[in-house]
Amino acid sequence: WMEKDDAHPVARALCEYAEQSGSLKTGFAVASTRLTSGGRELSLDGTRYSLHPLATSSDLLEVEFTVNGERVANFCFQDQLRDGAKELVSTLRHQELSVIVLSGDQPAPVAATLKDVGLEKESGIASLLPNEKALRIVRCQTPSLMIGDGANDAEALHAATASIAVRGEFAQCLEAADAVLLATSLRPVAGIFTIAKRLRLALVF
Repeated sequence: WMEKDDAHPVARALCEYAEQSGSLKTGFAVASTRLTSGGRELSLDGTRYSLHPLATSSDLLEVEFTVNGERVANFCFQDQLRDGAKELVSTLRHQELSVIVLSGDQPAPVAATLKDVGLEKESGIASLLPNEKALRIVRCQTPSLMIGDGANDAEALHAATASIAVRGEFAQCLEAADAVLLATSLRPVAGIFTIAKRLRLALVF
């Protein structure tokens, strides 16, 4: 019930696991607090519950569940690339555009994602807070496009020259973006850049 109203993929995975195991309890009129360092915390009847990511060298995202500061369980997750992610990166690189991954996840999972999409390790920055993502974009000092799908991306979406939010995720993410992708696949974004390049050529000639 700490994560039941959260649209983050990890939160959804935890709730699905709890439902399947029969351990998800409903009917609680309580609200958890999102931690700036990642995860959530909840106090109920004098007991403090916490879910937070762990800093490890594993390619997996590890989340620890504690009760009053004592570890009760560990959960491991593996990111799945969005459909069209590799094609989008390839299209952008082919057009000699810089691609940077800004993530709040730990370095090891981010490095694995970079490898999967064909980017160098230097093309990703991990362990960023929401405001730090926005600052990175502001300091870029060049026209930028930000694509985001989570609450942690709202500030960065607002800071970019142009921004696209993936439909079906956090409301604040959708509100901050200039456009909303009406699909979970990133293939349409690659198509946008291809069409834009053809349009520029048509205007020039």
